[in-house]
Amino acid sequence: RAVKLLYEAKSPLVYAGDGAYWSQAGPELVELVELAQVPAAGRRVGRGAIPEDHPLFVSHRIHGELTPLSDLMILFGVKVGAFDSMFGMGWPRCIQISESPRHIFTFLNTPEAIVGSPKQVARQMIDYIKANNLKPPPDRAEWVKKVQEMHRNSRQRLMERAEKYRDHKPVHHGYMAKVLCEIMEERYQGKNRAILDGFTISSFATPFIQARYSGQIMDAGEQAGVGHSVGMAIGAALGDPE
Repeated sequence: RAVKLLYEAKSPLVYAGDGAYWSQAGPELVELVELAQVPAAGRRVGRGAIPEDHPLFVSHRIHGELTPLSDLMILFGVKVGAFDSMFGMGWPRCIQISESPRHIFTFLNTPEAIVGSPKQVARQMIDYIKANNLKPPPDRAEWVKKVQEMHRNSRQRLMERAEKYRDHKPVHHGYMAKVLCEIMEERYQGKNRAILDGFTISSFATPFIQARYSGQIMDAGEQAGVGHSVGMAIGAALGDPE
């Protein structure tokens, strides 16, 4: 039923959250969005499940512009909170997929809810699509093209805005965030982990980073705390020495 809704939709979006990271659903999500030709965004540690240099990736930054245009969102492991468009305000119909029934947000218009591992559910959807030789609807290419154009324009505006503060004294957060992300790309090909500490710097730095794998960006969480990054960095270094 979820696949049927996906293929009937004119303007669907995939949204990967923390559960996509914990179930390591990245490869399945990439295969699914490529098969169905669906633009996809990531949230929190779910960012990078669909690599952010992938042609079907769309920045969470423009979700506010996209959701009024979308007729279906598929949430893979998303625990909807206040920072998700104020608890999904204005979101279209949603298919919610989560390992915990507690993370199925009951205030969204949800024609289908699936309690299960995002990785396994995505694999089941892929198998069903292939077994039935399903093809994306003809107008799906036009939707993807529109989203890609919106994504490019948003990225350009972001860079232009940061450049306005190049000579600002003291250094402006927006320009500093841009430079830090350029250094990440130059020195580490953008593959190092980034831990965002603090409420407002999270807003400035987040959109510049291009995540390549889920868990690469760790942020201030649902409460936008301050000071957590030192412990998180130590934990990440011990858990993944490479």
